Amino acid sequence: MVELSGLDSKKYQTILKFKSQLPDCPPEHILSENITAGNKQVDEYGELAVKHLTQTHREFNEDELQEIVSLYQAGKSTRKIGEMFGVCKTTIANMLRRQGVNVTRSKVQARLDADEVIAMYKNEITAEKIAKQFGVNPQTILNCLRSHGVKIRSRWDYKQE
Repeated sequence: MVELSGLDSKKYQTILKFKSQLPDCPPEHILSENITAGNKQVDEYGELAVKHLTQTHREFNEDELQEIVSLYQAGKSTRKIGEMFGVCKTTIANMLRRQGVNVTRSKVQARLDADEVIAMYKNEITAEKIAKQFGVNPQTILNCLRSHGVKIRSRWDYKQE
């Protein structure tokens, strides 16, 4: 049996405390069920560790594919749909593209009234204030303005109050 020094013991206790605070993650989303014995080893803290992770491949049946497409077309984001089906948003986006659906980068930006955003911006309202009014991130407002050819002002272009 190996004895830990005081410093190592504190590190070990900190790691155990941190591990106990982590939420339980369903293992089927992280590790493949067929972990081979050669893939396991004991780490420096005496815990069983896996040398490398392998992702499981999720197959969708025809009903699930139709549901995903209809959810996306109804306005759900790829992130929300991915959470519902236990996969990442990129998996959903790739699957939608394979189904012939045009996947946009930002559902939020698509829902913005671009004319209203541009009018507010031309009336010297900052992107931050416009974003608050629409309940979005200021970067979304700036992206919307840029995509419509509006020149973005610097902070020094505003009149001093």
